[in-house]
Amino acid sequence: MSDGSWYRLCVENKRRWSPAKDVRVLLLNFEQPNAAGQYRTTWIGEVPLVWSNQQVIPLTPTIGPPHECDLCGVFKQPSGRYTLSLCPLIQPFNLPSSWQEAVRFVLTLQARGVESGDGRHDPVSCQSVYEQIQEAGLHRLQRSLASP
Repeated sequence: MSDGSWYRLCVENKRRWSPAKDVRVLLLNFEQPNAAGQYRTTWIGEVPLVWSNQQVIPLTPTIGPPHECDLCGVFKQPSGRYTLSLCPLIQPFNLPSSWQEAVRFVLTLQARGVESGDGRHDPVSCQSVYEQIQEAGLHRLQRSLASP
């Protein structure tokens, strides 16, 4: 067992009497700060994230009760360094997804089902700041969610 942590998103259907079918959580946009510190889009697409315990649940579950999906994990490597890794179901070639140094990024995510009586829900932005102090063996991941 390695030293580390999972960071997960909870997908919840407030109308449990009307389950959302074939739901996916999609990564739509990836932004990183430029030299001036302003966030700029460096990747756009639609990549599903991995559901927690993906081996035993469908790729697109029905959401009545809440389900969790894996956003990222921070784990200690045999070298003693920590690695932050995003958890897309498929890894696009041009999407950065793993870091061993401090990093800042903003992700735009959206949960979608095949049927939606009131249209698609607005995407949610997730800003992450990953800082690590290698000498002390500490790592910290700060995150905040805000609707655009």
